[in-house]
Amino acid sequence: VSSIQMTAEMQAPTQTVLLELAAADEEKDHSDFHAGESLQRIVRFDLQSEGNHVLAVSVTYTETDSDGEDQSKSRTRTFRKLYQFIAAPCLSVRTKVSGLPVQGNRNEKRSQTKPVSFALEVQLENMADGPITLERVAFSPKQSFNTTSINWDVSWPDTEKTPCPFLMPRDVTQVAFLIKQQPDAKQSKSQVETTKDGRIILGKVAEAEWYSSFHSSTGILRIIMASSSRTIRTCQGLGITSSSFLAGALYSISLLAIPAILVGKSNASLLASQWHSIFSVGQKVGPTLAILGTVNYLYVARGKYGSQYDSRVWKSFVGAAVATMGIIPFTFIFLKPTNDVLLAQTAKTTLSEREVRALVEKWASLNLVRSGLLVIGTGLGLYGAL
Repeated sequence: VSSIQMTAEMQAPTQTVLLELAAADEEKDHSDFHAGESLQRIVRFDLQSEGNHVLAVSVTYTETDSDGEDQSKSRTRTFRKLYQFIAAPCLSVRTKVSGLPVQGNRNEKRSQTKPVSFALEVQLENMADGPITLERVAFSPKQSFNTTSINWDVSWPDTEKTPCPFLMPRDVTQVAFLIKQQPDAKQSKSQVETTKDGRIILGKVAEAEWYSSFHSSTGILRIIMASSSRTIRTCQGLGITSSSFLAGALYSISLLAIPAILVGKSNASLLASQWHSIFSVGQKVGPTLAILGTVNYLYVARGKYGSQYDSRVWKSFVGAAVATMGIIPFTFIFLKPTNDVLLAQTAKTTLSEREVRALVEKWASLNLVRSGLLVIGTGLGLYGAL
């Protein structure tokens, strides 16, 4: 066997990378590979994504006859071996950025911009099969920000050093950093980097280093960019306010307004006219608030989609958007038949007062169910925001 060539590539979920093969021992001349000899190579790959990975190794060599003299009988052969494995994170990371209130003297000029401060909370969960010990968690801020660790690595006067966190499988610990805008950066807003959706970039790299007592291995985890978005927080507030306000309005109609017009005896024409007045106001305001809430919920879900956040966060905003927009198809499927009959009675009364009253009561019940969708949407929005 001669002319041995080996190639290796890693097929990751996001990319395919050609790997460099390093010799396992001192390099030898393998132009002729005799029986019983072995050839070893080492590949190294930095796992940057979760999921299914495939290491593909291809070997090409030339095979000759046993005496090696008859070159006409030489043949080139190739075989390929695949090694499949699933990469899972040792640490599950959830981050949350909160803006801190600015403290200052009320007598200072309002034109004087004060530095902005943020609190970065990082929740780490041990996803490995064995215990790990966290050695260091560090955050690297952008040039316009300073960061201060408020974790176990901080030395306090007259106190013993806090031991590194020891995490059993599925144990959770939380670390935090104080991030403050540098005084010179406040003079120029251009020094503060933002994303296209308006998020302020606080830092790009945060590392968590740990070691396992089982096999004395060390790991480094790079956490994605931490950012704070006033736009996202504003959209959260708009979405929750829109859906909650509309839910309260619909509940008020079914529980307060409709029972008020049903009190006492009334003729069919007057009852239909009173219902139409309530219906007209809701028809003008309801769809606008539903669409406003849905758009804001979807925008927040898009901004929170990714590994920086727990998947339950952006999914809750998607659910809030679906529930809020759900009142529109619900109206067309369940309320429209009743609406059409009552609207016809407004123009020309053909039903008795008892029949019109029954239709109004039915409409109020269906409207109560419709408002329940908005309550669900508001609850999901609050869950995602908190």
